[in-house]
Amino acid sequence: ASRNAPYFDGVNFASMIRHPILFTASYTDTVAPPHAAYAAYNACPSADKLIYDGIGMGHGVFEDFYNLLLPWQDDYLPTPDKDEELYRFLAFNIWGDFFGNPPHERDLREAQVVRNWNPDIVGFQEVTANFWNSRLFKELEGEYAAIGRDIGPGGWWKHAADPVLYRKDRFDLVDSGAVWYCPELDGSKGAVWAVLKDRRTKRN
Repeated sequence: ASRNAPYFDGVNFASMIRHPILFTASYTDTVAPPHAAYAAYNACPSADKLIYDGIGMGHGVFEDFYNLLLPWQDDYLPTPDKDEELYRFLAFNIWGDFFGNPPHERDLREAQVVRNWNPDIVGFQEVTANFWNSRLFKELEGEYAAIGRDIGPGGWWKHAADPVLYRKDRFDLVDSGAVWYCPELDGSKGAVWAVLKDRRTKRN
């Protein structure tokens, strides 16, 4: 484990980032401490990078973060791509609601982030039951189909914590499922997978 752990350290991957990027450092976060965020920020060679200092912020984000994020990303929003072979993916850790941070404080902002980037496929992380029932999914259900609501490892986790969303106007679902690493210890850690058929190319 000690040999492999550095591979998963975000600092290693931060050194590969050349595009504009916004970091967050939560000053009272004991899960992902601020010095780790600053280590990644310092290792990132991007000429256009910004870090948000969450003074008093734990393992989550304040509303102020979205006040910064939404205007910041306006400068980098993608234009519609005419190349039918290309796909736009979005990976999004929504930070659950484990630390007194209920979904209603940010679910509409998170839906706006997805709409702004207009991805073909979205991978969420830390989606609790409260988030499954929040406005986030209600806002997106017109454009996206969600995989994971009806599959879970059992116990407290009736739904998958890492659902996959795909654009209903571009894909048809061929197959899907999920695996969990150790549901007896933590039902939130796993992976939802899907096989999709592109309506444009007619390929899986």
